[in-house]
Amino acid sequence: MSRPLELVMARQWVALLTTPVLLFDATGSLAFFNEAASVIMGRSFNECGPLKPAEWHAMFRIEDRTGALVPAGDSMLDQALSADGARQMTLLLRGLDGQRRSVGLTTFPIRGLDRSKVGVMAQLEQVG
Repeated sequence: MSRPLELVMARQWVALLTTPVLLFDATGSLAFFNEAASVIMGRSFNECGPLKPAEWHAMFRIEDRTGALVPAGDSMLDQALSADGARQMTLLLRGLDGQRRSVGLTTFPIRGLDRSKVGVMAQLEQVG
């Protein structure tokens, strides 16, 4: 599958960062996460690979601050895919290692030179 150049370049840049970052394409598929994010995700990207929205929703349980499951389509990441600007929130994420972590999430769109949205970058920070 061919990816937009901006997403390919973002992946190369994100791979070098020590800040945990996830990349999603314009369809909401998890396109990449860096090694720093593997601690939070509970597995490396090489172990789980790219995931379609239904797949990553099923694998990574996303909860609100009260512990209630956030349904697919309602998560911060889903909202970021349809939003025009940056968004921030705190959520609970159960990684593939079974650990539940409180995570601060900041998302912003990745836009192409023609201003089309080619994806979303999500920066994670473990809190508490």
